Amino acid sequence: MFCRPWRAPCFPIIFRSSTTCGDSLKAVSSGNLDVEQGFHGINLSYPGLQLVRRCPHIFLVQNFFSPSECQRLRQKACHEHDSMKPAGVFSPDGHKRSPRRTSSQCICPQSEVPSLIQKIVALLHCKRRQLEACQIIRYQEGEFFKLHGDFSTSGTRSSAGFIDSSRLATLFVYLNDISQGGETEFPNASPPLKISPEQGLAVVHFPARLDRHSDAQRTRHQSLPAVDEKWIFATWLWSEERSSDARALQEIGRGYTHVWPESYDMLSPDVI
Repeated sequence: MFCRPWRAPCFPIIFRSSTTCGDSLKAVSSGNLDVEQGFHGINLSYPGLQLVRRCPHIFLVQNFFSPSECQRLRQKACHEHDSMKPAGVFSPDGHKRSPRRTSSQCICPQSEVPSLIQKIVALLHCKRRQLEACQIIRYQEGEFFKLHGDFSTSGTRSSAGFIDSSRLATLFVYLNDISQGGETEFPNASPPLKISPEQGLAVVHFPARLDRHSDAQRTRHQSLPAVDEKWIFATWLWSEERSSDARALQEIGRGYTHVWPESYDMLSPDVI
């Protein structure tokens, strides 16, 4: 189940509006959505959007991706031999992998999932070029990602192709239902929050303020050890658009290079 980066077959993606969330996680307010002052403003009118925590703000959208979209993304990641690469946290020289993260991942170009990108842009109220390269991440039995924050600042430039920019929002979507294990836990939320994976469920939180100061302490989270295999789709919103001058920047130790072909910047027909 391991393959070279992205040469999967094409199949259509159908846009569907999200529905309201189930009873497993109650919204903190009804019909009174807001965005925390000083943070990026998402589309509060997005169908099915629910605010489940205010400190920090954490949003959910059930059925953000349809079952067929989730299935096709999983198939996409597994299609060819050796597509998935270790998704660890690495030492500066790229050779030593930290034991804090044991999952695997591959890159999903925007040009291959245009309808999904349209949903994400509509929800996050942003431009496509503000989105980091999308990832499909797999947790096999026993794999985990220990407590961490998503805050990242590019400084001069980042391996994700951004210059003088910072991550403002995280969006991830569970691609399959899980009967046990693999929960996402926000222990510093008030009250603490633990989310059980549900196919199509999107989670949005904000690792930094608009002034690019980190809120990583409140938004620190972890993926608890998987019992059933777990799949997620993830991307991150940056404060500035991705630079066209940073198209081939090596991400140390990840086993791939972020190469931005021209097709990355064009919305092709629905060909996921």
